[in-house]
Amino acid sequence: MTLRRRYFPATPKLASKSETLSIPRSTLLITCLALLILPGDVQTQESGEVTGLAGATFGLTRLAGSVEALVGGWAGLAFRDRFAIGGFGLGMPGVVELEGAGLQQELRFGYGGLVLDFRPPDEGWILVGGRLLLGAGNAQVRAQPIGNQLGSDNFIVLEPQAVAELPRHSLVRLSITGGYRLVYGVQDLPGIERNDLRDWTVSLSVAVGGAR
Repeated sequence: MTLRRRYFPATPKLASKSETLSIPRSTLLITCLALLILPGDVQTQESGEVTGLAGATFGLTRLAGSVEALVGGWAGLAFRDRFAIGGFGLGMPGVVELEGAGLQQELRFGYGGLVLDFRPPDEGWILVGGRLLLGAGNAQVRAQPIGNQLGSDNFIVLEPQAVAELPRHSLVRLSITGGYRLVYGVQDLPGIERNDLRDWTVSLSVAVGGAR
């Protein structure tokens, strides 16, 4: 896909060392929280109807015409092992290389927020359910190699997913997900439009917790 570039003659703002994406930081926070909660069930009822659940996600997505890796984590509470609610964070471990207007650029991207997860009754070898990611993200365009920030924007993210969960072993769950990321409110990224951040996602999730 060929991206259209717009040139802004204004002097770009120098990026400070502390100026990084906030979403990947939230990913680390969620992962640390999960390690504090688990291992072991977080039961609010003796019957075990409400338990702790946390996991890590490793996936691929198409972003600005390039297939990129996504990594992150999530943690929450599972109700009767059928419905779960919690928080998530996802981000790129690298950057997307962009070229335009004679200037080499890079795109940084991440998002996080609320995760809603549904599983049908435990029947069959593979459980098929649904998941919804709802939150916000941030993207930055920087000039290479000095790292001048050319633009930064926050946006709304809505990502419905289909989930196929493999047979579990003890408290460990392994699932494969496929979804489509929708974004809204992208305005201040030079050369990047909303459709450049919208596309498919596939991922492998490893989770710990839930009812035995």
